[in-house]
Amino acid sequence: MFGPSVSHNGVVYCNCNNCVSLAFRRLTSVRKPEEKGLDQLLTINQNIFVLTHQWWFDRLRNLYEPYFQEYDSMEESARLHHADPHAKRLLRVQAWKELQEAGDEPSRLWLTKVWYKLKSDEIAKPGKVPRMIGDLGVAASLQGFYLTKLLKEAQSSEPILINGGRMEFISTPNPWKLERVFTRLLSPEGRFYFAYFSDDSCLSLRIGSRTLTFNLDISKCDASHGPAAFDSYSTLFPTAIQDDALRLIEQCRLPIEIRSRAGKEKVILLPKGPKLYSGSTLTTGINNNANTTIALSISEHHFDPDSTVAEVEAGIIAASAKAGYLLSVEYCPKPEDIQFLKNSPVYDVEGVLRPLLNIGVLLRASGSCKGDLPGKGDLQVRAKDFQAAIIHGMYPRVRFPLVDAMKSAVGCKPSTISLDRVTREHQYKVESDPTYPLFSVSSASVYRRYNLPPLAQAELADFSQLSTGYHLSCSAVDLILAKDYGLSRLDS
Repeated sequence: MFGPSVSHNGVVYCNCNNCVSLAFRRLTSVRKPEEKGLDQLLTINQNIFVLTHQWWFDRLRNLYEPYFQEYDSMEESARLHHADPHAKRLLRVQAWKELQEAGDEPSRLWLTKVWYKLKSDEIAKPGKVPRMIGDLGVAASLQGFYLTKLLKEAQSSEPILINGGRMEFISTPNPWKLERVFTRLLSPEGRFYFAYFSDDSCLSLRIGSRTLTFNLDISKCDASHGPAAFDSYSTLFPTAIQDDALRLIEQCRLPIEIRSRAGKEKVILLPKGPKLYSGSTLTTGINNNANTTIALSISEHHFDPDSTVAEVEAGIIAASAKAGYLLSVEYCPKPEDIQFLKNSPVYDVEGVLRPLLNIGVLLRASGSCKGDLPGKGDLQVRAKDFQAAIIHGMYPRVRFPLVDAMKSAVGCKPSTISLDRVTREHQYKVESDPTYPLFSVSSASVYRRYNLPPLAQAELADFSQLSTGYHLSCSAVDLILAKDYGLSRLDS
């Protein structure tokens, strides 16, 4: 801890056999085991929904087809694009070289098994099991990265209009995009508006004269994709190249290797059908497909104009179950309750709607660093530099009293090396766009999301003035982390 930091009751699991055993349940456990037969029923529902809505997937395939005109084959794409700019560019170049030298490149699959390992250094909610990573290797990503990239480009470029509403894939947390998302959620142009990224989504419905907005979350998302979900995903691609998509699905049928953390033992598990391994290049695309399938089912559901909020929530959950998924639904009575890609809408000092990264993200990140602090030399200087990078990197275009005070407390502008590190670690939560206007927000607007009483706001003011070496437990932290993450402060 290099400070300032906060306490909460989240847990970080160690990388031991017991924790690995817990984490693997994410892939193997059934949904709501206390409700006997529910998981099997949802799988059946998914099969039926896909079979009876083949027209829908045909429509999406036709919509996306122009984006694959220059795609030739998996092998040709890997040859042409393995050295494209990317965080793993050097690893891809090396993997491609090794494939060619070994003569494995023409094979149908460029791997034989998946190493499943614990995702370390992650803060989990109380009662939540840790997560695992399916290490398919760089060669496996070479097979699918370009094909799935083209699908994501198609999905982000083509909003879907259906049953009087609009679905929209938001590929990055660009502030212009998020501003448009929040504007449409608060005032849909049609019967509904649905914004999604992978398994994250928000929905606004016009019910009678009201607009009701909800944060949605797919329960046990990775384990919820049955064979029908994989089949429907493959049909999103042009017919001529669907076999390449099937090859990526075959990667998700490969044996899983789990290695003991206490010795040299290991187990090999063979799935009965395709499973969405964390780390697969399919992840975003197949989760997107699940979300649009859920949204389609919701759009077909009849909501009585006089329905209560609870009845609308029940209808959304029922429609999701009809498509084969369990959905958690959170009603948003005020704009600031909306949360998408860890951002929420606020109104700036001029009354303009703006996206703002949730304060809980800043609080969780403050005072901590995964791995060594960037740079060399004096530890306290490096700590202040990295803390400055966290604050500047998370809020590059906005000013409000909390971050202004935190910047002053650190007393320096971040170095490029620290800022680059923060940018990489939070690339799916923050995207700095120099064309987006600088804006200011009052404390009242920032804190409206959290219903912070005056005492809690005063506690945050104290926190914002702390420099290195300080630690804070307070009710403000409790309220903010509970809202943004479902975490609360550790009791002293």
